[in-house]
Amino acid sequence: MRITDQNYIPINSKLTGSVVTTNNANTIAKAKVKVASPQPGVESSFILEFYPEHSIASGGGILVVYPPQTLVGSSGRLTARVTVDGLHVDQDKLDISFDLSARSVTVRNIVQQSSAYKPTAGQKIEVTIQGLRTPYTSDMTDSFQMTTFNFVDNTFYYLIDKIASGLTINSKCNYPCRECADDQPSKCLSCYPEDPNIKNGRPFLQVDTCVEECAGNRFYDRKTNQCQLCDPTCLSCVDQASKCTSCGINPFLFLHQSRCLTECPDHYIEDPSANRCKPCSGNCLTCEGLPTSCTSCDVNSPYKYFFHESCIKECIPEISVLVGDKCVECDTKCKSCRGTPQTCTSCESHMKLDPFQHTCEDMCEAEVQIFSEETKRCELCASTCTKCAGSTTTCTACKPGFVLNLD
Repeated sequence: MRITDQNYIPINSKLTGSVVTTNNANTIAKAKVKVASPQPGVESSFILEFYPEHSIASGGGILVVYPPQTLVGSSGRLTARVTVDGLHVDQDKLDISFDLSARSVTVRNIVQQSSAYKPTAGQKIEVTIQGLRTPYTSDMTDSFQMTTFNFVDNTFYYLIDKIASGLTINSKCNYPCRECADDQPSKCLSCYPEDPNIKNGRPFLQVDTCVEECAGNRFYDRKTNQCQLCDPTCLSCVDQASKCTSCGINPFLFLHQSRCLTECPDHYIEDPSANRCKPCSGNCLTCEGLPTSCTSCDVNSPYKYFFHESCIKECIPEISVLVGDKCVECDTKCKSCRGTPQTCTSCESHMKLDPFQHTCEDMCEAEVQIFSEETKRCELCASTCTKCAGSTTTCTACKPGFVLNLD
C-alpha cells in the first residue's frame, strides 16, 4: 500500500500496488457562474469558474450538474469547452459526455500532460456550456454543482474538490418579457421577436405585457414595437389607428375604404349584416334596399336618367318622357305619349283618342270590347275570345275548347 499526502508525495515508501480513494471531496471556497444572456428563456452560454485547491492527476476531469431551471434549449444539443489556467488544453482531446436525465456534463482528460496539475492560488478551471436555456423567471435557480475528479484504471473516479451551493442564477425579467422595468420583472418593456426557437413566442408588447397577438381593438405599431389602440370609431384596425378593418361601435357602423361611417356615401348601400358599405350596382348614384334598386342617378354619367329603379342613357320612346332628370312613364290612360306624361299620342284599344286634348277617354269595356275608329262604336271580341286587345280578333284569352296561338 502507498499512502500519500494531498500532493501525492509518499508518506511511506513501501509499495503494495493498492490505491486508497475517497468519495468525500473537499469543499472549495471560491467559484463563479456567469450567463452570456440575461434574458429569460433563451439559449445561452453559461460560464462556470472553479478555483481548485488540490492537484488533479493526468487524465482527470471535472463534473458539472446544472439546475433543473436551466433546461436544454430547443436545438436539443449541448456543447462544452474547458480552459485551465497554467495548462494547454487541446479541446479535441477532451472526452465530454452529457447525461440529460441527470442534468450533468462530464469532461475527462482536462489534464493532458503526464504529470499532475498542481494549481496555485488564483488559478481556475473554466467550463463553458452552450445550449442551456436561461431560467424563465427572476427567481433564483438551484445551484450548479462542480466536482473535480481523478480517473483511475479507465473505469473509476474518485473525487477531489467540489462546490454544491452558491452557484445560482436568475433572469432579470419574467418570461415572456425580453426587457423589463427595474425591480419589476413582470412589467415588460420589450418582447422577443417572432422566432421558431422561442417557446410559445409572444412578440407583441401590449401595455406592459407580451402577447401572441394584439387585442382586437389594437394594432401592431412597427415604429414603437407595441400594440396601440385603434381609433375609437374602429372595432378593429391594422397598421395604423385610423385604418379600420371592421366596424360595429354605434353610430360608426359601416366600413368603407378603411373608415367606419355613420352612413354610406353615394354609390354605396348600408349592409347591416356585415357592417359594411356595399357598392350599388350598375350606374346608381344612390340605392336602397338592394344594390340593384337605384334611387337616383349620377348626372355626370352617360346613364344619368332615372327610370324604374334603374339609370339609363335616354328615355324609352313612346312609353316615357323626360321630366327634369327622370324618365316618367306615360299616364296610365295613354298607350303612348310625347312631351308630357299626359299628352297621349295613342290609346289602349278600348279607349278613344281626343285629337285636340290629346287624352284618352274610356269608351268600351276593357278587354272584352274594342273601340272601332271606323264605326265609332264598341265592338265585342271575336266569338272564340274571352278577352282581346288591339283588334276584336286578337285574343289574349280563349273560350273553353280553344287554344291561344301566340304565333
